[in-house]
Amino acid sequence: MADTPASPWLHFSKLPHEMPSWLIGDYVPAKSLTCLYGKRGQGKTFLALDWACSIAMGRAWQEQAVTRGRVAYLLAERPDGLKRRLMGWLHHAGKPDLIKGEPFTDDGKIHWLQFTQADFLLDVDNSPDPERRGNNELIKMLEAEFPKERPLALLVIDPLAAFMSGSENETTDMQRFVRGCLKIISRLKCSILLIHHEGKGNVNNILGARGSSALEAGMDTVLYLAPRNNDMIAELRVTKQREGAEPKPRWLQFVEQEAADGQKLGLFPTKTTEPPPKDKTTDKKKNADITAQSLPPLAEEIMAAVQKLEASGVPAEIKSIRPHITKMRGRGDRPTRDAIDQLVASGALVISSAHSGTRGTVYRSAVAAPIDTSENADTVIAADPVPATDTDKPPAAPSEEMTKPAPTEAKKKKATKAPAQPAPEPAPEPKKTVKAPKITKGGKAAEAKPSRRKMAAPLPDTPKDPVATAPVQSDGGTSRSADTRKPRPRKKTP
Repeated sequence: MADTPASPWLHFSKLPHEMPSWLIGDYVPAKSLTCLYGKRGQGKTFLALDWACSIAMGRAWQEQAVTRGRVAYLLAERPDGLKRRLMGWLHHAGKPDLIKGEPFTDDGKIHWLQFTQADFLLDVDNSPDPERRGNNELIKMLEAEFPKERPLALLVIDPLAAFMSGSENETTDMQRFVRGCLKIISRLKCSILLIHHEGKGNVNNILGARGSSALEAGMDTVLYLAPRNNDMIAELRVTKQREGAEPKPRWLQFVEQEAADGQKLGLFPTKTTEPPPKDKTTDKKKNADITAQSLPPLAEEIMAAVQKLEASGVPAEIKSIRPHITKMRGRGDRPTRDAIDQLVASGALVISSAHSGTRGTVYRSAVAAPIDTSENADTVIAADPVPATDTDKPPAAPSEEMTKPAPTEAKKKKATKAPAQPAPEPAPEPKKTVKAPKITKGGKAAEAKPSRRKMAAPLPDTPKDPVATAPVQSDGGTSRSADTRKPRPRKKTP
């Protein structure tokens, strides 16, 4: 009898049980797929080099435990400045004397940190382009360079977009790239760190990694490096951690490293600091600068609308601000909302507490309204688009339009009886104007054509013509009103 093939299904007792291990503290797990993203020029590559060098040397990173291992770095951005950055890291680590030798090699036998500038495509098994190599060739090269006796611990790919053939915005292309990374992890039992860019948008929003959301969905760990402030302090935040709890945000201060001759060697996160305190004086100065600066026309209208609504006691919501905007009228609410987000980010507007009876976000001006020195400075102008409530209005005397009787057509609907109203004074008869007859070429007066205008409904006190309203028996047996209008004369052709 032939042997039956093994079942692909596993029972509970056959499931592998392995506790998660870490390369760096609670940030980079072993045998996992990690993505570090942030805006350009904020230090992502310096942070990745700091992690790679710390793992290669077994040096603790920011008081976090580090497991030593071999590191391979696929670099596509500015390879000519790589050695200068590594020299900066050695100054950062307090080992500038190792620059003259091989700081990442043990007795010339084991290279703990290696770099390559080869062009690989991780989302294609076999590249059709002869100048670019596919995923299978990369795996063979890594297995030859990092055997099981001296395995690979971390593979850094910087940046992600340079090592994929498809579009990062397409879900299928991004899923193919993620499967290529997982294939490498499965074969070499290592971790992969992807360096990527943040999506485009407002500065105060975290938009996630650029491209398809399939990237973050396929990651084990996702880290976000926020933009640095004026003191070169940036926030490192873990937005996804599959194998453990997400640690608290860490604030890193980047410090410029210099050589003995004054050469700039790069910025590295030297120490962990507390969250930068908010300076109220700076906020006040910033608000004063906002009032002094010339804001864009749309922002000026929004600020004026919010201050006007505040003065009238009306909650400044989008729906109440919108009627005051004229610069972007007819283009939808998106420009208005974007301008409000920018004003909130700059501190000119703040989000107020919820008001009763409102559903949207209520905004409040953080900048003092300009003082009116005119004679009517004490007069408060109410907002135009928002009417006052019935409780705020004083009882008004009945106007002339309110005392007019309802039209005849409304009287036919006997749903509700209107309250009795004082009889109106008889309206004076309109004066009839007689137009002079038009004279034709023959010298005869032309006949006046009947007007096509519909006659207004007669007033209740106006007597009706009994002849015009006399019922006439139709062919169907029902009564209808007689039409006393004369037929329209035909135009005579010469």
